[in-house]
Amino acid sequence: MNEQLQKEISKLQFLEQNYNQLMLRKQNLNIKLNEISNAKNQLGTSDESYTVIGNIMIKKSKEELISELENKEKTFSSQVETISKQEKDLFEKKGQMQKELFERIKEENK
Repeated sequence: MNEQLQKEISKLQFLEQNYNQLMLRKQNLNIKLNEISNAKNQLGTSDESYTVIGNIMIKKSKEELISELENKEKTFSSQVETISKQEKDLFEKKGQMQKELFERIKEENK
């Protein structure tokens, strides 16, 4: 295999690593969004509400907590949207690169 082809394969591997990292970040954000949704549901059915700051638990109004959760939810949702766009772009770029590499390898092996 020539040196240029080896560099292209390395670039593809780097793209795949970036893609996998994006997928993990997106998965973690979706987990956080699910936790926020569960917390909002729990707040709707409880009489008292608390927040944890460091090692202590402080009583806080439901409205304040719901507002905080909704702000976090907006932030995380926005991040998921951004990551989804990046994911789509990387996936397409990775696919195109794979196709080109396979063609070049075929040509070299003739």
